[in-house]
Amino acid sequence: MGVLCLVNRVVQKERFWVNKLGKLRQPRLLTAAATVGVFSYSLYLTHELVIMQSWRFTIHWLPPMLNTLLITTPATILFAWLFYRFCEKPYLRKATPKEKRAEEIKPLFAQTSAALPDEA
Repeated sequence: MGVLCLVNRVVQKERFWVNKLGKLRQPRLLTAAATVGVFSYSLYLTHELVIMQSWRFTIHWLPPMLNTLLITTPATILFAWLFYRFCEKPYLRKATPKEKRAEEIKPLFAQTSAALPDEA
């Protein structure tokens, strides 16, 4: 329910994002959230590793919450971005229009359906 209220509020405020020249200007918070969203799967994959290893880099005289905010959270985001940049992104590629058309035309089980015996 809370997410729906938030989405509704953003949609209502969206009309104010267009300036007098008709250009769209997005709020910085929205831009930052979209940037993190690009590598969110890498963040999901790597966060536990970084959190488990972060105890080595904590400043022991600081409270745990400050260690989390100042060290663990930035390290988690940085490691996820590095993982995305060097491990995930090289394997992402856009299909050319010719490849897309070939995938649409090709039947899903073209080879296996011919091998099935006829049922009588």
